[in-house]
Amino acid sequence: MFGASRGAGPDLGHRPGAAGKNGAGAGAFPRFDVPEEHSTDTYFEYVARQGFEGRRPRIEALIAAGRLKQHRRNTPSGLDREIRMIQQMKFSGTS
Repeated sequence: MFGASRGAGPDLGHRPGAAGKNGAGAGAFPRFDVPEEHSTDTYFEYVARQGFEGRRPRIEALIAAGRLKQHRRNTPSGLDREIRMIQQMKFSGTS
């Protein structure tokens, strides 16, 4: 199950023997191309918001049906908070 390979997949930047301050591999963040008009933080925020908007109708339907708690993380303000926290921690990714 865990050992099965489904293709090469993305370059997650893992490098043997490379450790960061927190003990994780120095390249523990996915690598991705950032369009020229964005910084790493603004592109992370853009992609996160696009993903949220794509899931929003399903989230709202589940909340309305009583199958999902209306929790702050399922709202735009919750997304804002999570994006800010990730950016403050410098976890937006690497380009």
